[in-house]
Amino acid sequence: MNSKSKEVEVKQKQSSGFSKERPYAGMASFKEGDEKYFHGRSEEIEELSDLIRSRTLTIVYGVSGVGKTSLLRAGVIAELERYNYVAIYIRVNYNDGEHTPIEQTKNRILEELKDHITFNESVIEWSLWELFNSREFSRSYVKPILIFDQFEEIFRASDKQQKDIDIFFTEISDLIENRVPVTFQEKLKQRGETLEQSYYEPKARVIFSLREEYLPELDEFKTYIPSIKSSRFRVKKMLGKAAIEAISKPSSDIINGKSEYGKKVAIEILKKIQGKDKRAYKPYAEELEPWESREVEPFLLSLFLFQLNEKRIKIKTKTISLDLVEHANTKDTASGKSPVDNQHGVPEKG
Repeated sequence: MNSKSKEVEVKQKQSSGFSKERPYAGMASFKEGDEKYFHGRSEEIEELSDLIRSRTLTIVYGVSGVGKTSLLRAGVIAELERYNYVAIYIRVNYNDGEHTPIEQTKNRILEELKDHITFNESVIEWSLWELFNSREFSRSYVKPILIFDQFEEIFRASDKQQKDIDIFFTEISDLIENRVPVTFQEKLKQRGETLEQSYYEPKARVIFSLREEYLPELDEFKTYIPSIKSSRFRVKKMLGKAAIEAISKPSSDIINGKSEYGKKVAIEILKKIQGKDKRAYKPYAEELEPWESREVEPFLLSLFLFQLNEKRIKIKTKTISLDLVEHANTKDTASGKSPVDNQHGVPEKG
C-alpha cells in the first residue's frame, strides 16, 4: 500500500468510537478502523474476500440484523487492503432531491480517490465506465472496489426518481459487464480512434449488499447485469463457537475467554440469548458440540452485550460477572430497555 493509502487508512481508524471500556456495538455497526473489536467472522472474511477478488460483481445478502455492514466494513475491507485494493463504501440516498444516485456515487468515488488520482475538471461529466478507463486512472495502479450497502433501498425509491435510477443502472451495468457506453463509442468515432486493448479488462470490483428478501427484485435486472446470478454470498447467523469469540475477544479485561470463569460467563450469555431452549447449551466442560454448532442471532447478541457492559460501567465493576448475566432479561434487550432487573439482587451504584 502506498503512503497516500496509509494516510486514508489512518484517518478512518481515528474515527472509531469503540474502546477497551466500550468494545461492543449494540445497535450500531462496526466500520473501518474497528477491526480489533470485530470478532467471530474470520471464516466469512476470508471466504468473501477471496470471492470478491475473483469476480467483478459480488452479491452479499442476508436477513436484517445479521451483520452484513459490519462484516464488510470492519472485516472484508481491511482484508482487501492487504492486497492493495481501495474500498469505496457507498450508501446512496435514492430519494435525494438535490443529487441523483449516479451523482452521489461519482462524488463518493472522487472523494475517496483524490489522494490517489488527479482527474481533470470534466470528470464529473464522464460515465462510470469512462472514469475507470481514463488515462488518469490507468496511470494510478489503483484497484477500486465499490461497496453499495443497503442496496435494497433502490427498490423503495419513489416513482419520481425512476428516470434517475434507470440512468444509475445503465452506468453501473456498463461498468460491471465492461460494456463500452454508446456515448463513448461516438466520441471515438468523431476523433477517428479505435478501442484500446486496455478497455477489454474490467477496472473495478462492485459489491451489492442487501436484505435477502429483495433478491427477487434484484434478479429482475439480470438482463442488464447478467453477473447478478453468478456470484453470491449469504451472511448467516453466527454459530456458538464464533459467538464466543465475539463475546470474549474485544476486551479480555471485561470477559476473559481464556480463563475458566470467563468461559462460564460467555456460555451463560449464549444461554440467555437462546432464551428458554437451554438444552443446546450444556456446560462447556461436559460437552462442546451443542453450543458450538448452535445458531446465535448477531443483532441480539450485540445489543445484549452492549447493555450488559453499560450496566457493568454503571455499577463500577471491572468485569461482566455471572451474577450480572444471570439477572439479565433478554426480553428487555429486545425492547431496548436495560437487560438487568435490579429487583433480583444486582445492586445499583452511582
